[in-house]
Amino acid sequence: MVSVVSACTALGDLVTGERLRHYVDSNGFGWMVSLRNALMDMYAKCGCLPEARALFDGMAIRSLASWNTLISAYASHGDEESTIALFHQMLAHDNSVKPDGVTLLAVLTMYAHKGCVEEGRTVFDAMQRGDYGKVEPTIEHYGCMVDLLSRAGQLEEAYQMIGQMSIPSNDVVCGVLLGACRMHGNIDMAEKAVQKLRILNPHEGGYYILLVDMYTAAGRTAEAMEVRRTMNKTGAKKTTGWSCPTTVYAFLLMCLCLPTDVVMTGH
Repeated sequence: MVSVVSACTALGDLVTGERLRHYVDSNGFGWMVSLRNALMDMYAKCGCLPEARALFDGMAIRSLASWNTLISAYASHGDEESTIALFHQMLAHDNSVKPDGVTLLAVLTMYAHKGCVEEGRTVFDAMQRGDYGKVEPTIEHYGCMVDLLSRAGQLEEAYQMIGQMSIPSNDVVCGVLLGACRMHGNIDMAEKAVQKLRILNPHEGGYYILLVDMYTAAGRTAEAMEVRRTMNKTGAKKTTGWSCPTTVYAFLLMCLCLPTDVVMTGH
């Protein structure tokens, strides 16, 4: 039943999914935590948040996936109030379920989309201090913070965070900073971001093109021509369909919020 419900989720087939829920309830399967998690995930990903919340509230036992499913659903729909309220409810809940990396990624993603810099910084700092247990920041968490700071125009702090990461950076995180530099018109910081990107992904020409566009818009044609010469010299090519790094990273974050296999295992 978990597999069939998960298939309905993947297909976005809410009609069949609701028929399965009635079958589950009428046959006494509703006590299964993993099955209720799968149903809740189906409702959430089909945009039926009230139904997902009703399932959550009706659970006598909730696993970590139960909390993560609903928190991630609220965050992906931009419901800041419900996301934070449920997150604090999870922290106050007197049981062994504690936030993990998926929980905190959903909260940070929501803060990034809403531009809540101080709130995001508070959660990230608490995470680094170990206030939520042994949850180590991953590249996705750092990427969220770089995105949050960059969107808010705090490019210098975002750049410093990349340099102080406890794990190796990658071209996606630096690409987020570069995209924000273009949005805010900060050529100096864009040059620093491109220097890092030349090391991380020297054959990607999209970053060079973005910097060329910024130079050209500022009337600095000599620098634009020099970047093009460097691009030709290194053999960098613009990837077909290359898009703004911020857009790409936002899509990746949504994909990473809650893997389906986490729901199916019931962990």
